[in-house]
Amino acid sequence: MTDLIDLLVQRTWWRYPPSGNNLFNELYHWFNIAEGTVWFVLSWLVIRRYWMHRNSRLEIAYSILFLAFGVTDFLESYALTSWLIWLKIFNVLQLFVVRRIVIRRYYCGSTLY
Repeated sequence: MTDLIDLLVQRTWWRYPPSGNNLFNELYHWFNIAEGTVWFVLSWLVIRRYWMHRNSRLEIAYSILFLAFGVTDFLESYALTSWLIWLKIFNVLQLFVVRRIVIRRYYCGSTLY
């Protein structure tokens, strides 16, 4: 049972060693930093759209979900743990749900964000 708990919650699958002597570690680290930055930009675009149109406060939640996903990528750039994987899965599922509602209800012609 403790092995299952370790596997599902506590295990660290990868950790960034700052020595910089492994190409995979460096690429994975910097890719996650770049990806986190993209999520922050998307969060900013969504909140800016909300400020311009003020269609729904749900867009604030949408922006926060993008921001939270960016934070998880910054965390992942240093260590990938089981709990972080579960958090990322939960976050992306919430993103899909909120995105679908916002786009269908307020921006029918939009397909980007």
